[in-house]
Amino acid sequence: MVPGLAVRHPGVVYKHQEALTQLTSNCLDMTQLVFKALSRAFGLPADDSFESRHHESATSSLDLLRLLKYPNAMGDGEFSIPQLAHADMGSLTFLFTSSPGLQILPPGTESWRNVLPMPGHAIVNFGDAIKILSGGKIESVMHRVVTMPGKQVRDRYSFAFLVRPGVSAQISTLASFAGQESENGMASPMTCEEWVSMRFSQLRAK
Repeated sequence: MVPGLAVRHPGVVYKHQEALTQLTSNCLDMTQLVFKALSRAFGLPADDSFESRHHESATSSLDLLRLLKYPNAMGDGEFSIPQLAHADMGSLTFLFTSSPGLQILPPGTESWRNVLPMPGHAIVNFGDAIKILSGGKIESVMHRVVTMPGKQVRDRYSFAFLVRPGVSAQISTLASFAGQESENGMASPMTCEEWVSMRFSQLRAK
């Protein structure tokens, strides 16, 4: 939910609202487990940890649940899914899909690697926000979706839940990582709401 913005959803969303609410709740629970494990691994204090930058009211959030659809390639031998390589602007992304096509580009390499879905599992990747919070210790993942030869014979659906820091949380390197700041293109720290707005403005300008 974007603060101050009323969003009208298609009827199918309200029809399955209970299931979607449960999915969101489960993802947020898993998010806290991941952040707490990372904070322990880096020895971060509770008041300036990964999870401390994500504690805010559930009624005011920049988290996002998206249903993604990529059309099939039936009858078109030259069809390709139109998605540019990118890194997510949030902290974590949970991807639920049964269709192949996701590829990642590991840092320092030039070869894309396939990430195949597994039944009953989610694919989890880090975004740009966690890279900034960790001073570059945790890399955001460059990824894309491509047409798999012989595989794109039906529409490809996936759910993506994008977790972002709290609306008023500062997008800046945690104190424990001071001196290890990554290049983030910001002249000064800003809130997550300001940062997301800036990033969308940059995307629209391209």
